[in-house]
Amino acid sequence: ERSNTMSNLLVQNIKHTNGTTAATIDTAGVFSSAGHVIQTVTNRDTTATNITSAGSFVDITSSELTITCGIANSSYLYFATLSAEPDLAGGSAMENYFRFVYTLNSGSTTQHNVERLIYAQSGHDDMGTASMTPIYLFDNISTSKGDVLKFFVQYRMSVSSSYQFNQDGLTGQPSSTDIFSSVTVQEIAT
Repeated sequence: ERSNTMSNLLVQNIKHTNGTTAATIDTAGVFSSAGHVIQTVTNRDTTATNITSAGSFVDITSSELTITCGIANSSYLYFATLSAEPDLAGGSAMENYFRFVYTLNSGSTTQHNVERLIYAQSGHDDMGTASMTPIYLFDNISTSKGDVLKFFVQYRMSVSSSYQFNQDGLTGQPSSTDIFSSVTVQEIAT
């Protein structure tokens, strides 16, 4: 008579016949294989950040997401929708610069790629918003399982004006609604 029960298959590594390891299972039971998503974390935030001075990078609170490393030395895919609105005098424009940063175990802020910025241009506030939707890969960060990473965006503008993330009370905004930003990070085994 056949049984519908199975035994446990106990392994630490799954290997190819040539000896290369294709996947591992750690002591906590976390399966990992290069390119495999280890975990996904999401944050939706209504915190408003109003920048009024030009020339310095400012942390955008609503772009922050904290994740505890499931395995060592992963890559992290950062997706965000950041709501923003400029207040500029009629006919003027300004340059906007965004950079991707992180902290490791509450340490100092590190710019991920010091040679790269995202650029956008904003016009007069009645021309619409300057929201952005970055997708960015944080890679080559040396971590251990259990380390805590905080990923976020810093913003700098070219002229002193007002550029507000998650500004509420906009003309025509439906009542009882909040403007928010949404961030998702996926930890990916490397």
